[in-house]
Amino acid sequence: MKIFIETIIVIVLGIMSMFYLTLEIWKGKHPFNEKLQKLWRKRKKILIYCFLSILSGIGLTILFHYIYHYNTLIMNIRLLTLMMLLFPIAWVDYQKHIIPNKLILFGMILRIPYMLIEMTLYTESFVPMVKDIFYAIIFVLIMFIICAVVIKTGIGMGDIKLLAMIGLYQGFSGMFSSLFMSLTIAFIIAIVLLISRRKKKQDMIPFAPALLLGTLISIAITGV
Repeated sequence: MKIFIETIIVIVLGIMSMFYLTLEIWKGKHPFNEKLQKLWRKRKKILIYCFLSILSGIGLTILFHYIYHYNTLIMNIRLLTLMMLLFPIAWVDYQKHIIPNKLILFGMILRIPYMLIEMTLYTESFVPMVKDIFYAIIFVLIMFIICAVVIKTGIGMGDIKLLAMIGLYQGFSGMFSSLFMSLTIAFIIAIVLLISRRKKKQDMIPFAPALLLGTLISIAITGV
């Protein structure tokens, strides 16, 4: 029953993601014919990408069921929701170098009912979870100060907001693991792009796709 509920949620969120990405391509002040042609050109990529997101989500549900069977249903749903949100965010960041605020806000609002359910059903583990989330937010704030005052380049405000959302869903321990994996992947991608001369040192490399892969690998390895 648990795996069935999680699979349904993954499929629903995957379909919602497909509609969102379609609207992202459609919006703008371009003529109707231009929008239609652009959407037609990218239809296969969107379908394949959303299919892969659903496939990844179902893969995680199987891992949760057979390996991390001690996880609660709401915990699994929370992690799957995070993953399914990261897919459209990564797509938009890759295409436009922008972190969509609407998805970040949607993810943060959606976290509220999950937290209320956890507070009601799992009172013993709720306080430690809130502390973990608090530490994650403090960590993100420190990163924001460092990026804004000291570094001034590299990780942008959109990436900071995205990390804050990840911290709300994973807590400090899960977010730190995801961030470590993501930075490793981002470093490897940057090296490959520089060696292949597809990017120059001054070019911006979107971080959300690396965060997507890093978080997916982290959850698959740790279950949190």
